[in-house]
Amino acid sequence: MSAGQATQTPQAGFRFLLLGRSVPALLYALLAYGQARHALELIDRLPEHAAIPRVVVDLAPVLLYMAFCAIPVGLYLSRPVPQATTKALAPRLAALAGTTILLAVGLAGGGPRLIVVPGTLRAACAVIELLAFVLAIWGLLHLRRSFSIIPAAHRLVTDGPYRLVRHPIYAGEILAAAAVIAADPHLGPTLALAAFVPLQLLRARFEEALLADALPGYAAYAHRAPGLVPRIGRPGTSPLSRRVRVRVDG
Repeated sequence: MSAGQATQTPQAGFRFLLLGRSVPALLYALLAYGQARHALELIDRLPEHAAIPRVVVDLAPVLLYMAFCAIPVGLYLSRPVPQATTKALAPRLAALAGTTILLAVGLAGGGPRLIVVPGTLRAACAVIELLAFVLAIWGLLHLRRSFSIIPAAHRLVTDGPYRLVRHPIYAGEILAAAAVIAADPHLGPTLALAAFVPLQLLRARFEEALLADALPGYAAYAHRAPGLVPRIGRPGTSPLSRRVRVRVDG
C-alpha cells in the first residue's frame, strides 16, 4: 500500500474511485464506442472490391483512434492514487477543455467547408494521422497507469517515446487533429484546432510545474528531452525545459 493510500480517508477514497477512476474510464469508453460505430459505418460504405490502400487509408486511423480511446479505460480502472495532484482550478479547466473541445465541435457539426482538398493530399493527411495515433498509443503504453487527464504525479517515465519528447501523447493528439482537419477543413473544427493547440501547450506547462515539484530527477530529464518536437543538437534549449530548471534549481 502506498503512502497516499495509507493516509486516505473513506471520503477521499470514494471520491478517487468515482472521479479518479470511474468517470474518466466511462468517458473514454464512450469515445471508444463512438469510434467503433464510426468504423462500422465506414466498412458499410466501402465498395465491394475496394483496394487495400483505400481500406487502410479509411479505416486504420479510425481503428487506431478507437484503440487510443479504449486503452485508457483499463488504465483508469486500475490506476493507483497519485503521489500528487493539482488542486488549482486553472490546470483542471485546461485539462477538461483540451480533452473535450474537439469532441464537442464534432457533435455540434463542422460548419461550412473552407476549401476542397485534393485526393492525394487527403491520403497524405490520413497517413500522417495514422502515424500520429501510433505515437500517441506508444506513449500510452509506456505511461500506463500514470496516465491522467488532470495533472498528477505518479512516477518518472523516460523510456520509449519519452526518450524523444516529454509529451508524446500531446504531440500525437495535436498532429492527428491537424491532419484530420487539413484533410477536410470546415470552419468549426479549424477554429477548434486554433484553441486546441494552445490548450495542450498550456496543459503541458501545468504538468511540468507539478512533476518538477513532485518527482526527483524530473528537472534533469526535462533538460535533456524536448517538449513536443524531437530535436537534434544541444539539449536543454527548449523554453519549457528552461522554465522547469529555473523553477526547480532556482
